[in-house]
Amino acid sequence: MKHLLIDVETLGIHEDSVILQFTGMIYNTQAETEDSIEEFLANCSMIDLKLSVADQRRLGRKIDPDTVKWWSNQPTGVQQHVFIPKADDLPADEAMSRFDTWLKDNNFNKKRDTIWQRGTKDTDWLSSLFMTCGWIFDQLPIGWYRVRDLRTA
Repeated sequence: MKHLLIDVETLGIHEDSVILQFTGMIYNTQAETEDSIEEFLANCSMIDLKLSVADQRRLGRKIDPDTVKWWSNQPTGVQQHVFIPKADDLPADEAMSRFDTWLKDNNFNKKRDTIWQRGTKDTDWLSSLFMTCGWIFDQLPIGWYRVRDLRTA
């Protein structure tokens, strides 16, 4: 069985909030031996996508002023990485297409494999952005029924 660990950074707490960035890591737990951290990282697959805020605003995604205020209290390096637009920030539809392709390339199966997230919102944000980009709920590459909160692990 594979595991997908995701982390999503947003500008709000609601499903239709602007997503600044998301990261995913797929790893397999069928190994009989415990790996060192170096071996573990060498055998997992990672994706890190930074999205265009302007593109998502055009699509109607929302920004919460209280969340922006929270971000303003984070370390300067984090703020610069998250808030300064870059030429390679991805439009939402391209980011979701890349994420879908990455899941397929890693043989992720939404009916069998487990998604881990901290709290309950990350898959909601991603699912909502998929649907904002025109995907149909039943065709999303991630399933709500295989989501687990990593704080319980």
